[in-house]
Amino acid sequence: MKFIKSILLAFFSLIMNISYAQQGPDEDQLGAWYMYFFNKSFEKSQFGIQGDYQFRYWDFGGDLEQVLLRTGVTYRPKNADILFTLGYGNITSGTFGERTSTTTESRVYQEALFTQKIGSRFLLTHRIRSEQRWVEDQDFRTRNR
Repeated sequence: MKFIKSILLAFFSLIMNISYAQQGPDEDQLGAWYMYFFNKSFEKSQFGIQGDYQFRYWDFGGDLEQVLLRTGVTYRPKNADILFTLGYGNITSGTFGERTSTTTESRVYQEALFTQKIGSRFLLTHRIRSEQRWVEDQDFRTRNR
């Protein structure tokens, strides 16, 4: 019973965080996120490529929020359930409203993806990522997730 209570608490905490995070500068303003993700392993090789392209707008495309372009080279070691990625991302962020100013950011990232099976019904995927970030008009930054 304690396990079920923990799961329910985690679920409701997640829902509360998602609903809070989705509130924009103007709650009546509609927006849209257009996303494309890909992952391709090269035939008879442990290497591949992956990436994601995300276009985020307020007003369904009339007001740029963010364009995120990210691509990386992947490596899957033999006899291991883990995927390593070395990649690059370019992010352009706009400002809400009629202003057209943007900020550009470049990122180099290293990532590891691995799965964890819980019982016979659940499969979790974990991601560990380290990013080195160069943001326009700011000092060098890092981010670990």
